[in-house]
Amino acid sequence: MKVKSYRLLKADYCSRKELGEGARLYGGRWNSKGTSLIYTSQHLSLCNLEMITATAIYPKDIFVYLEFEFEVDEVQIIPKKNLVEGWNAFPHKRETQYYGDKWVAMKKALVLKVPSSLVKTEFNYLINPSHVRFSKVKVSKPQVFRFNNRFSI
Repeated sequence: MKVKSYRLLKADYCSRKELGEGARLYGGRWNSKGTSLIYTSQHLSLCNLEMITATAIYPKDIFVYLEFEFEVDEVQIIPKKNLVEGWNAFPHKRETQYYGDKWVAMKKALVLKVPSSLVKTEFNYLINPSHVRFSKVKVSKPQVFRFNNRFSI
């Protein structure tokens, strides 16, 4: 069975070799600086929400979305017991970064399914671009994404 996930990003950064570079350079909720990780969401609408809460968006920027597809048996689900108290706080905790860094280094699974910090009933999929089976992930061609003009961008 296949799983689909989505990533919204600036058009300049959507080549396959650049995926995970932003997370490597700046870190994120689930990784420290220096660890590559591709953050994707269960739904394109969640990507939109994640983007407008985390990034400065300017009208001149061109955004695209990518659709990722991978096998369900490539997905590891983070057990709720492994979520530290306040895992969804902002700013994010170092403990969640350490968890993600360790998960990437272990390379047991290609994808880690984590709960969204913004919508408690939805999930994000973290893809390890250094995993040996990363080439098995299908990535769509970039498709233009336009933010609704009701957002103050």
